[in-house]
Amino acid sequence: MKLYLSILILCTTAMMFAQEAYIPLNKSFLQKIETELLKEHNHEIHTAIKPYNHFEVGDIMDSIQVSMRFKKEINKKFSRWFFNAVFNDNFLEYKDKNNKYSIVLNPLMDIRLGSSSDLDGLPYVNTRGLQLMGHIGEKLTYYTDLYENQARFPKYVNDFIKENQVVPGQGYPKDFDSQLSDETALDFAFTNGNISYQANEYFNIQLGTGKNFIGDGHRSMLLSDNAFNYPYLKIKTSFWKLNYVNLFTMMRDIKGTTYGNSKFDRKYLASHYLSMNITKKFNVGLFEAVVYQDSTGTLDPGFFNPLILYRPIEFAVGSQNGNVLMGLTMSYKIKQKMLLYGQFMFDEFKFDEILKRSGWWANKYAFQLGFKSYDSFIPGLKLQTEINYARPFTYTHETTGRNYGHYKQPLAHPLGANFVESVNKIAYQKNRWFGELELMYAVQGRDSLNNNVGEDVFLSYNTRDSDYDNKTLQGIKSATLLVDLKLGYTINPKTNLRAELGMTYRKFNPEIETENLQKNNTTYIYLGISTVLNNKYYDF
Repeated sequence: MKLYLSILILCTTAMMFAQEAYIPLNKSFLQKIETELLKEHNHEIHTAIKPYNHFEVGDIMDSIQVSMRFKKEINKKFSRWFFNAVFNDNFLEYKDKNNKYSIVLNPLMDIRLGSSSDLDGLPYVNTRGLQLMGHIGEKLTYYTDLYENQARFPKYVNDFIKENQVVPGQGYPKDFDSQLSDETALDFAFTNGNISYQANEYFNIQLGTGKNFIGDGHRSMLLSDNAFNYPYLKIKTSFWKLNYVNLFTMMRDIKGTTYGNSKFDRKYLASHYLSMNITKKFNVGLFEAVVYQDSTGTLDPGFFNPLILYRPIEFAVGSQNGNVLMGLTMSYKIKQKMLLYGQFMFDEFKFDEILKRSGWWANKYAFQLGFKSYDSFIPGLKLQTEINYARPFTYTHETTGRNYGHYKQPLAHPLGANFVESVNKIAYQKNRWFGELELMYAVQGRDSLNNNVGEDVFLSYNTRDSDYDNKTLQGIKSATLLVDLKLGYTINPKTNLRAELGMTYRKFNPEIETENLQKNNTTYIYLGISTVLNNKYYDF
């Protein structure tokens, strides 16, 4: 016990306000940071590239967290450490006197208990985790975390897990029971981590396992954090008004239709994003991604070419082995803290077929148009609305090894393709109190059991029903309405430890019911305490 207290006191005496090694992707965590980034004096930071770099926004995050600290005078060292560890600071932090290195340790948790109208048993989440991070010298930071989870989800989430063999965004589960039923409790684990090296003012290099996001929206039609974690090498180059990202990743293609009996094959994704601030208000970005897999399971060295526009390289190594997607992003600051944004992604198309309006199957594209405003009407209020659209067969390929997916989930939008969606969000933060409301409405053309109308990105486009007369929302039109409300209190802004009361209402209504498409109404209410660092997308 004395040794334990000595360690705590040592860590307490070494605590200082310092930039953290990790900027989470979680949207609520980023709200105040992005409010600052949309001010005109921060125009040099490119907001569409996430997660943000510690070397870019660490000072902003520190300033926000300092402003949220509880100021309480406590004389006893252990009592002062305990109070700050719970409400203000990292749990344990050690830093040498010259600030040459630091070590930070935090417990992570997600404990929820609720009630769902479509379950007989109680849905719950029981997550325990550990976070370790710090820096070595002035240029190197490191980060890792580990989560161990047990959970029972509402029926619509459980149906997704049963069909796709993954917990949304959180990997491959095992069940406590002999087979996955509606009441099954699942056991799953995942980890994140990276090493980030700021070589100089121009180059940042990251090696890690985690997620990336391109865009300013709630969704991304280019690259989102919807799917499970993956190993990656990211090189970020910043100079003048340009920001250029090279992202090389190894993905997994899950094959097999029997739960608990799947095969994991490697596939590779090389993506590039060139962002330019044309003016202080107007930004344009060019995105490119190449998904690659061949029969040997190895990667051709040509795909490590750091230059954007890979199409000539794809032809050189054999276009049958690669799938190329291109994208364009634009954003405009209407005024300070107001942003109009959009994306356009095309998989492939023929312009003459578009002019003919022939409904050719391979005219595959998607787009997004959105608006968001921070400190809207009153300080701390965020408003956001966006429209997302994807044509049938977008993101698909002739084999699952070259489609735009990972771990049985799309790499862009959770719905895959062949849909139109509206997402509207209101988020309010005042001091440590918060409230969040999301209203999502989507209509999607869904497959029946024996046809392929282009909604499932994991089906080969060679199994399509027809070459022509393909229209968005073809198939069985299915409407999804989701309302998600959260109210709560941030216990510790340093780790985003929150106590929250939440309610989710979801109504799924296909125009025709089939064996795999059943009407479903879900009302899910829960109470929990969580360190919220990642986005978990159950809004599908």
